[in-house]
Amino acid sequence: MSTWKANQVLAWLEIVINMPMYGKTCSENVKSGKVLLGLSDSELGSALCITNPMHRKKIRLAIEEQRNPGEAKYPKSCRLDHTWIAHRWIPDLGLSQYKCEFENNLVDGRILNILSKKEMEKHLNIHRKFHHASVLHAVELLRRLNFDKEVLIERRSKSEEGDTDPLVWTNERVIKWVQSIDLEEYAENLKDSGVHGAILVLEPQFNADTLATALGIPPSKSYIRRHLKTELESLVKPARALLGGPLAGKSKKTSTSSQ
Repeated sequence: MSTWKANQVLAWLEIVINMPMYGKTCSENVKSGKVLLGLSDSELGSALCITNPMHRKKIRLAIEEQRNPGEAKYPKSCRLDHTWIAHRWIPDLGLSQYKCEFENNLVDGRILNILSKKEMEKHLNIHRKFHHASVLHAVELLRRLNFDKEVLIERRSKSEEGDTDPLVWTNERVIKWVQSIDLEEYAENLKDSGVHGAILVLEPQFNADTLATALGIPPSKSYIRRHLKTELESLVKPARALLGGPLAGKSKKTSTSSQ
């Protein structure tokens, strides 16, 4: 980047990181890659007329990766562009209601890797704790896959063939599983719930009571809840055992509210 000319900087901004809305101010104020590398956060905001803090963060993360490309822990995170995140990844989590916020804030893979609960509340309009956990566990899954989108897609495709690899299941796949264990009347309640495979497996406090609440199964339906518990444990226990660590032997008594 330090040797880039103005036209290269502009092409990178508009095409590579998909931020053409700042192209005009960039061409007016940033005449080389060296200039761009030297800008502080406040100078970057002024030079490109950026008022959205998430947009500024996105550009900053991309600049720093260009500055030290060999130091990027997840180099494939840059391949997860904001369009894929908003229109595919977020709906797959069962969180379609936040699609516009993710799209408007241009959230890409680099931002996901460092996304905080505070940023979710302030910029993405996500206020429910369970939805925070839903996003963060989905990001943790991406880290485990080194932000390789193709690996995620391949594993999800294979898991459609049977009740295997629940770690990568989408919200839709979880709904399909609920239907398969004879709980069709409750399954559709999981839409827009934030329940997906990564939170089933990675959240140590997620148990049958959590899922029953998300499904809208009343506490009085004790036999149905018992059936759900048996089926969920047979699905999740092997997946947690494969991960090892504390999740494998976590107590069944803990619970996480889906509210």
